[in-house]
Amino acid sequence: MDRVIRRGLAASALPMVLAALSGGPAFAQSAAPENETASQSGLADIVVTAQRREEKLIDTPISVTAFTSADLEAHEAVNFVDVAQYTPNFTALTTTGSNHNVGAGIRGISSQEPALAQDPRVGFYLDGVYLAKNSGAVFSIADLERIEVLRGPQGTLYGKNTTGGAINLVTAKPSGEFGFEQKFTFGNYDRFTSRTIIDLPETGGFSLKLSYLKSDRDGFFKNDNPGTQVREMDDENTDAVRVALRFQPIDWFTADYAMDWTRSKSVAKPPQISTVIPGYADVPVVTSFTPFTLAPDNPFRQLIAAGVVSPDKRLKHFSLDGVQPELVHVYGHALNLKADLGNAELRSISAWRAYRSKAEPGLNDAFDFDGGAWVEPIFHNGTVASNGIHKKQDQFSQEFQVLGTAFDERLQYTAGLYYFRETGQELSNQWNALIFLPANTIPGLNFDALYRQELILGGPPGGLGENYSIRNTSKAAYGQLTYTPPWLDGRLSFTGGLRYTKDKRKASVLDADPIWTTSKSFDNLSPSFTMAFAPNSDLNLYAKISTGYNAGSIPVRASTQAAFNTPVGDEKLTAYEIGIKSEWLDRRLRLNAAAFYYDYDDLQVSDFQEGSTILTNAGKARITGFEVEFAAVPVDGFTVTANYGYTDFKYREFIVGGVDVADIAKPPYAPKHTASGALEYVFPAFSIGELSARLDASYRSKLTFDPFQFVNTAADARTLLDARVALSNIELGRTRLEIAGWVKNLTDEEYRDFGVDFGSIGIAVNTWGDPRTFGLDLTLAF
Repeated sequence: MDRVIRRGLAASALPMVLAALSGGPAFAQSAAPENETASQSGLADIVVTAQRREEKLIDTPISVTAFTSADLEAHEAVNFVDVAQYTPNFTALTTTGSNHNVGAGIRGISSQEPALAQDPRVGFYLDGVYLAKNSGAVFSIADLERIEVLRGPQGTLYGKNTTGGAINLVTAKPSGEFGFEQKFTFGNYDRFTSRTIIDLPETGGFSLKLSYLKSDRDGFFKNDNPGTQVREMDDENTDAVRVALRFQPIDWFTADYAMDWTRSKSVAKPPQISTVIPGYADVPVVTSFTPFTLAPDNPFRQLIAAGVVSPDKRLKHFSLDGVQPELVHVYGHALNLKADLGNAELRSISAWRAYRSKAEPGLNDAFDFDGGAWVEPIFHNGTVASNGIHKKQDQFSQEFQVLGTAFDERLQYTAGLYYFRETGQELSNQWNALIFLPANTIPGLNFDALYRQELILGGPPGGLGENYSIRNTSKAAYGQLTYTPPWLDGRLSFTGGLRYTKDKRKASVLDADPIWTTSKSFDNLSPSFTMAFAPNSDLNLYAKISTGYNAGSIPVRASTQAAFNTPVGDEKLTAYEIGIKSEWLDRRLRLNAAAFYYDYDDLQVSDFQEGSTILTNAGKARITGFEVEFAAVPVDGFTVTANYGYTDFKYREFIVGGVDVADIAKPPYAPKHTASGALEYVFPAFSIGELSARLDASYRSKLTFDPFQFVNTAADARTLLDARVALSNIELGRTRLEIAGWVKNLTDEEYRDFGVDFGSIGIAVNTWGDPRTFGLDLTLAF
């Protein structure tokens, strides 16, 4: 622990010195977050920008869950994955092979494929800038003000169209006044985090805010192999910097420039074998590469006979000699211009972003056993264990918007033009499987010498797409009008939206000889209509019909050139939703609810086939469900929150090889039930400070990861508990101090987090969720 303390203090010394030299007045009290309005005894107002303009959550006719800065602190959250378990009908988790790739689903519409050739169904936005890929979407942000999770199709208000929903990451802007905050976190697994935020006074119209986050943690899994220097897996070593510069020379014009940069070096979670499929010990196995039959003395036969494969145990120790860390850089620049012309506001959002990932190939040539209780797979491809993958993606986007009002503010309008361009490349090593069984490692099995069997699946056939490049563009025009007629004292409003999108996809398979190249264009017109009725300021009822569209894709991992030249078609969604936003009992109780019905056509599904993820149009689906979100302050200082989400996803048609398999396919990332709740009590203030205690619980029902390969890898239902106790507003001269202790996964529940079924060789693997972690936060501000 001393080691990490010294390292962290050194890392934060310069920002602290800068803050001390800046001078300026001290803060007597903590500034209220920009997105909250304080309330003496009831619930605070939550202000969101889900409709591109600031408005109260209760006035927003969209199913949205918002996490304020206080919520993010309570959950130790620095990205959207950290809050997914507390959001109804939202699933987000890191996938196998990288700590920075995400699989995300909202109301059953998911995107989990990290290949650069595919667009996500859930859109990620950072201060209005679209983040184009699942790869590299998980990165740290030191100065988050708010996270908004929007459920349902988005497009008539956002630069990029998405069918599932949108995640808005909103950062805190420069205030123009001096402020300083330093937070240290110490925890088990040698965790050390330092977060420094400096807000400098306005000078000549310029305001500057700097933030720096450094986070180190040992891995949850240990590598005991003496042949490698990599001892920690699922570790964390991250540096994140953000610079926010505001220029406001006159009252009606604001220019916000932001630069964010994240560097990470880590080893992904190691997958472990959860199942050896019994049938593969008795019948020949034919892969899409090389056919082979399991010999009588094949290790898989011995594993089955010995009964050493356990699907219900999270392993702590592995023995891998080819583990390599992944180096990830995510960085970007954004310029946001606003001109307030009275009844209209003009906006421009220009952004460039880049993602780089590099992991050298390694050779994991060992099955290893721990007391005969588990077996660990040996693959050296990036999806399973040690990998050799280089990825890069660059994107540029330009968006123009005009927002305004007319007819005595009875008409509100938003219109926009959007342009997006990206290039990307992925270079991967070939698939090979090596199986190694040391002598006498399993009690009862007699191996007189080292047993080694190498199953060479061989190089992938041309066109599998382990090496490919992309070049995509998207252009769109969108708009939305809200009219409030004079009837019923302005309680009724009608909103209509329309979006036209034109997308072009181009891809090249670099491991084909000669190189294959193809392109395809898609276009779509997506309307929406909403009717809202607010009988009073504490109640808002709405009904909504919206449409969503996701462009088609080039199947870079197709096994033939003919398949590669047949792009996957675009998918379309028509969504019907009714909802209620309400506050009761003098704002001591808040109840929001929404019910939905989705008609989903030509949905794009990622199916894991013979070591590659193949994208296909599955056919049709019907999705129904609802969300309920509740918050109450029964007595001063005591807050109760709870939410529940239900999703019923049914394939109506799923054609594979000319056969409809809708009855057996399972939707990925679509748990039927999600729920969470929290109890928080803030004790009456006393001379030292303010004491608060919080307990969070979250539940997720059974989760599958692939439409077909789900029998052996699905994650069972799990319940997690988190707790936090904080003593805040401790005054030390001109400095305020907060001390908080926290525990995540309080009961140390073991649960599967992700899974892949390698049917071609008869095994299924899973990664597992984080064990119990605990720590202490020290926060100083003045």
